[in-house]
Amino acid sequence: MTDLTRASVLLVEDSPSLSRVYREYLRNEPYRLTAVETGAAALAALAEQPPDAILLDLKLPDMGGMDILHHITGNRLPIAVGVITAHGSISVAVDAMRGGAHYFLVKLNSSHDQISYSVFCLK
Repeated sequence: MTDLTRASVLLVEDSPSLSRVYREYLRNEPYRLTAVETGAAALAALAEQPPDAILLDLKLPDMGGMDILHHITGNRLPIAVGVITAHGSISVAVDAMRGGAHYFLVKLNSSHDQISYSVFCLK
């Protein structure tokens, strides 16, 4: 499979150490992975070249991840969204799923297999 035919994934994670961990988890997976650390960078990436899937942190330094989720659904962008957050609760998960997320993971409980599987499910 060439790089042009691989599914593209945008990772939106403001913690550099967690971003490195997730990128390492997905290193051998058949995806073109791009990582950004802010909501503004995520919106710019969405405008430039919308990915097939996005792993989205809800707490970002410049805006909420739910704002990005609403941007995606409001503009009917054909992007599968997986939410990954340290601030997980049932109400947050329900809000994210109602808002258009396809998957919800709590960071503290997320393993290599869960991250890889969630991206597989998104594509």
